[in-house]
Amino acid sequence: MDVNYRSYEFQAYDLIRQMENLLSGESSSPQTELWGRQLAQSRINLEQRRFRIAVVGEFNRGKTSFVNALLGKEILPADYVPTTAAVNRITYSDEPGAYLLFKTGKRECIPISELSGYVTKLTEASAEQAANLREAVVEYPSLLCRNGVDLIDTPGMNDEDAMNAVTISKLEDIDLAILAVDPSLPFSKTECMFTAQMLESRQICQIVVAVTKIDMVREKEREKTIAFIRRRIQDSVKEYLLQYYDEESESLKKYHQIFDELQIFPAASLDALEALACGDMEAYEKSGFRELNDRLPQIILKTQSRSVILNTIRDLKKIIEEYGKQLQEKQKQNPCQLRQLQAAAQAFEQCAADQAGKLFAPLEKEIPSVLPDAKKELLANQNRFFQAIGTKRQFRLEELEEIMAPVMDELSREWNERFHAKEERYLDSYQQGTLSLAGRECCRKLEEILQPVPALYSAMKPEISGFARFFSLIQDEEQAEPFRWAASPAARPENQGEKLNFAESVRQAVLRSIEDYRERRERQLKKMIAESSQRIDQEIRRLTEVLRKNAEIVTGSIEDESQLQQKLEKLQQTECDRGRLYEQFLREIS
Repeated sequence: MDVNYRSYEFQAYDLIRQMENLLSGESSSPQTELWGRQLAQSRINLEQRRFRIAVVGEFNRGKTSFVNALLGKEILPADYVPTTAAVNRITYSDEPGAYLLFKTGKRECIPISELSGYVTKLTEASAEQAANLREAVVEYPSLLCRNGVDLIDTPGMNDEDAMNAVTISKLEDIDLAILAVDPSLPFSKTECMFTAQMLESRQICQIVVAVTKIDMVREKEREKTIAFIRRRIQDSVKEYLLQYYDEESESLKKYHQIFDELQIFPAASLDALEALACGDMEAYEKSGFRELNDRLPQIILKTQSRSVILNTIRDLKKIIEEYGKQLQEKQKQNPCQLRQLQAAAQAFEQCAADQAGKLFAPLEKEIPSVLPDAKKELLANQNRFFQAIGTKRQFRLEELEEIMAPVMDELSREWNERFHAKEERYLDSYQQGTLSLAGRECCRKLEEILQPVPALYSAMKPEISGFARFFSLIQDEEQAEPFRWAASPAARPENQGEKLNFAESVRQAVLRSIEDYRERRERQLKKMIAESSQRIDQEIRRLTEVLRKNAEIVTGSIEDESQLQQKLEKLQQTECDRGRLYEQFLREIS
């Protein structure tokens, strides 16, 4: 029964669309973006139907000569010793050419004739060049490579570890593998393990065997040799797989699809190339390559459709499983996240408010102790007035005032400088010490409160960092209140009949003037503190408002139970559709 591959492609498209619709409701993240790219690539693969054939096997199995015979010309460099040291990819082009793709991303065009200097181990220089290559691409007008087919020649397995790694790394880029075996050597354990590894590859959908160097076997023995090789490969690979998988596993199902009717082609590559070179079509047919060139395109056409559909369905399975795990994890975590979010937001607002109230209370309390002590200044400076008078005891009031003026001016200058310097030192110390420490501690507490909610913490961290600068607000921007004399030591007595008591007059003038300064300066400093406190309060209110908005955004991103359940149900339905499509497709192609 013919398989309607087009119908399956349409159904695979529909599954991709279902998954894209499901993921469209998710917030952007590296994971959802990766899934989106993978789905887009699956859509492209369905449309373009790119197909890659790789010739693989152990070293000295004649893989490169086999590829050359398929191309009908000696294009790739070959030798009797292990030669190929890099991946060679042949792709279709009307005009022959070649270019190198380096691991660094560099691309370099070269003549096909110079390939051996870059992709072989024939010299130290070429081996060193090959180690830096991702692949060499040969463009050639091969009929086999039409319609999006690439032919890949790989380094020999079991030659050296570096070559093994190069070939194994290509397994996930191969759709059909042609396994090259030598008729003179039994199917080895390492060949068996590598074949099983190809079966485990998600990408590889078909494996065929090419018995290269068949010309080494007498013609009458060839049929028996091919039958022996088929049984040995079938039995060895199945026995190996059963050590690790049961019959219902994907690997064993894939084994039966491919190996129950294993396709083996005898191929004398050098005979084919010589026959083509001299136009001997009879010899070319005996080489096995006429049959191979007739049947291989049929296998490619059948496998190409099968491969793109199976790989799309398998890619979808992986995305569905990963997305399902994410949704299930959200079901567990979201209620806890909501509780943490609410608790963190409340604690943040309370902490911010508490800290604001504590910032300036110590400063306001300590201001009086920073201002000048009137009695202390009196005791320290009253003698300067008496010294100015000297021994003279009788003065007219005008004369006395004239004598006192220089002393009052001098003390005014001294006290202004000393009082202001002391206050500035204290304010600077408070700002750089107590306030700065309180600011750091406040910001640390706010960050600590939000850390259990990473999304909210990430959104608020820049805001908290900006908040720190508001703890440097103590600035005496206005001109500091100057000291000025509120009374003169030579003031006239209130009662004109009384004599001037000069000692008492000095005492009263100093005490009243300094107290006047203290009152004015205290009012000024308290006003400054009130303004700074108000600015802090405003910033905290702004910070709290930003927190609430961010909390709303984070809360909105945390889906409730019903939303998550709906997504899981839709995802489960998509998986059921995918599973039915997969089983139906496998039944049809079996």
